[in-house]
Amino acid sequence: MEREIARRTFLAGLGLGLGAFVFASDLAPSPGDVHARAEGRGPVRASDVPAFEHLVVLMLENRSYDHLLGWLYRDDQLRPGQHVAGLYQHASSNVAPDGTVVPAYRYSGRRDQVLVQPTTNTGEELGHVTRQLYGAATARGRAPMSGFVADYVDNFRSLRGRDPTPAEYRQVMGGFAPDALPVLTSLARGFGVFDHWFAAVPSDTFCNRSFFHSATSHGFVTNAGGGGYSKWWDVPAVPTVFNRLEDAKRAWRVYYDETQAVSLTGILAAPSIEPFWKTNFRSMEQFRADARSGRLPAYSFIEPRMIFNRNSMHPPTVASGDVVDGLSVYNKGVADMLAAEALVAQVYESIRTSPDADRTTLIITFDESGGLFDHVPPPSARPPGDTAGPGELGFAFDRLGPRVPAIVVSSWIDPGTVLNDVVDHTSVIATLCAQHALAPLTDRDAASRTLFSAVTRSSARSASSWPVVAVPSVPAPPGALLAAEDSARTSTGLGIVGMVLDRFAPGAPRPASVSATFDTLADHGAGLFGTRDPART
Repeated sequence: MEREIARRTFLAGLGLGLGAFVFASDLAPSPGDVHARAEGRGPVRASDVPAFEHLVVLMLENRSYDHLLGWLYRDDQLRPGQHVAGLYQHASSNVAPDGTVVPAYRYSGRRDQVLVQPTTNTGEELGHVTRQLYGAATARGRAPMSGFVADYVDNFRSLRGRDPTPAEYRQVMGGFAPDALPVLTSLARGFGVFDHWFAAVPSDTFCNRSFFHSATSHGFVTNAGGGGYSKWWDVPAVPTVFNRLEDAKRAWRVYYDETQAVSLTGILAAPSIEPFWKTNFRSMEQFRADARSGRLPAYSFIEPRMIFNRNSMHPPTVASGDVVDGLSVYNKGVADMLAAEALVAQVYESIRTSPDADRTTLIITFDESGGLFDHVPPPSARPPGDTAGPGELGFAFDRLGPRVPAIVVSSWIDPGTVLNDVVDHTSVIATLCAQHALAPLTDRDAASRTLFSAVTRSSARSASSWPVVAVPSVPAPPGALLAAEDSARTSTGLGIVGMVLDRFAPGAPRPASVSATFDTLADHGAGLFGTRDPART
């Protein structure tokens, strides 16, 4: 009975509601002993940078820098001495298979049409990203960033069974005007952005999210290829930044949406951090309570909803123009985008009004670029050094993935700041290690820059001077669009469910609908992770 009530409530909610980067040829790592070597390479003393006493990271999904922030500043809008690698500063284009030149452009039209673009998902896996960057199946030299349109045409054809029109395939070159996403724009302009933050791997979600806290993806460059989802359960129990913090008696928490039942962060690093699932994983309600009471830990990582009723900003996985029961799926896509803006606003407001605000830095970033156009070639990178040779598909982990958006919110950064340092996902690990005198995890994070350049002020500006951001209203998609949600589940969501079943219900059938997914997670995922702290007495 309780299950049915919870399921109805959930479904009602759906219906209603370059310095550190080097070339691989310059490196001579010793595979196998990287973690032992790392133990002795920590800083002698903690940096104790006041701005980073509390670090909060919100990681959304699948948007490139140019797609989200490429049109943020014209040159006349920049502060003196500031430079930005945006699209006003660098006219860019790709060539379609028929020879048509397709320039990078700003989406225009009604907001409901703008927010759902691209209306068909892009390719995210290593092969797709290699073609997007190099215009070929093989990566050689500096990427010309020339194959986004051609790859999108092929991926569109495989998903839709027909060739895209020019109006459809140009969407992969499009980006949002600043007024399309007012919350993100307000924070980017009111504080700062890193305009050279790169994903850790030129591939999709799981390997990038693994790198974010482990500085390795254990040789994997696919979510489920080469062994299925169960391969992630079998990775070695290597140290993660969570283990480093725990050993140093520094508080940390992963906050996730309780309606999703499980945390992808916890699952991806299960061999290393499963003992902390009940103690260090908490709901978003608990995050708001911790911020409100001044009890934010040294490190907080926030997951959006990635399985159903999404607020992760992941583009539609099928055509958003499809019609279900006479209703355009545009409605659902708009709701998902606005829900992501609402999540950003809620997290920001929780920090702005917290007693910890002046000692907290919030980073809003994305796990990968999602196959959307970006004009800056990714640099070379130091391989983690934890595998004896190339990983899946022969990838050597010697180059980064495309740029992703990264917004920095802090009392210690001036409004309108653009930080040009080359950083990547493991810079968060490097920052935490420097801040708290922790040993690095692998050769990758040991070589990464910290994020301390985000401190541009000698004194903090009071949080009372921070911009007030309104939480946008999220339109409720009609109940009939639940069928559209069923057909538009992201690969991330399917992967999370698949991993839970592989571990806790081997051989069980995969769910075919949102309601079945909810029941599956309730059966096999509920209770695995903590939600709220016990009441204080």
